[in-house]
Amino acid sequence: MNHREFFNRMAPQWDEQVRHDACKLSRIVTALSLQPGERVLDIGTGTGVMLPYLRQALGMLGELTAIDVAEEMLARARAKHSELALFLQADASLLPQAENSVDAILCYSVFPHFEQPQAVLSEFARVLRAGGRLVVAHGESRAAINALH
Repeated sequence: MNHREFFNRMAPQWDEQVRHDACKLSRIVTALSLQPGERVLDIGTGTGVMLPYLRQALGMLGELTAIDVAEEMLARARAKHSELALFLQADASLLPQAENSVDAILCYSVFPHFEQPQAVLSEFARVLRAGGRLVVAHGESRAAINALH
């Protein structure tokens, strides 16, 4: 079973199985140093846990795109937060954004799942503008993540 299949299968119960610390989530978004009006990608958005935090930091003028490889995760994120972001199904190693078009990228609780992390990082470098920011963060310990998966 590949990652897309796994996360599609897990989507219906994901929000009940995974807990997030609101203080940690706020600190992660603060680390991005977002400014109103910027363009931001939430890579591996899952069910959209970070979208309200990102939208609050960006304001309504900012462009927020939620990207996930699993269409079931995206469907749940869209159902909860349809007004907060644009939702796109895509592989992080093949993003649909143009070169130098993004101000910030957030990878929350997703980076260990990338099958080709080097290709993903190259793609991030391609789409980030000069001076753009990347935050890779996880809210759980390695042991907790391994127990879940």
